[in-house]
Amino acid sequence: MTSANGAIPVEIDEHRIRQARRVCLFAHYHQNGIVAVHVLHYLKALRDAGFVTVVLSTASLDTEGCDALRNAGADVILRDNRGMDFGGWIEACQRFFPLQADLLLLANDSVYGPLSDLSAFVDRLLAHDADFYGAVESQEIAPHLQSWFVMLRPAAYRTHVYANARHGRQAGLGDPLRNRSDTASGCSRTALSCRILASRA
Repeated sequence: MTSANGAIPVEIDEHRIRQARRVCLFAHYHQNGIVAVHVLHYLKALRDAGFVTVVLSTASLDTEGCDALRNAGADVILRDNRGMDFGGWIEACQRFFPLQADLLLLANDSVYGPLSDLSAFVDRLLAHDADFYGAVESQEIAPHLQSWFVMLRPAAYRTHVYANARHGRQAGLGDPLRNRSDTASGCSRTALSCRILASRA
């Protein structure tokens, strides 16, 4: 895909991503087709924390914007705006799975941060024996992790629930690749968190 502003995609080393120990799939959008400073800060922190990051951008980025993302340590995929961040993660999983990663992080550009050492934050999470982690828990609709930072171990991202979700087959998740509704997308994230929790019970 070539963006509306003429940026030409650069070939991605898919083997490197599949073999990485820490992988981040990072959803990005900006209505004006720019890369904000806080996004570059976040990507550099992810790189310093050992993540191989793939930016899934639905913005109309030009070559300068794509280069800025790559210089911050990320690979870049330009995609149509289908399914919002959830749709991007699904498409990336369909492309790159199976992974060998000890950690798979699903993140997006909707927060400003990190404000402290991201590596230390990840280490604090990993000090707890769990299959998946989040930065913030929400009680809205049902208890679930806020989707802007969800980190999964293989025990979670290799479950049948996650496999069904990334293929759009899980009942109750709708069709994230086609549905543009914020409400529907939010329900999909909630449902996924709840179903993974139930599958690990």
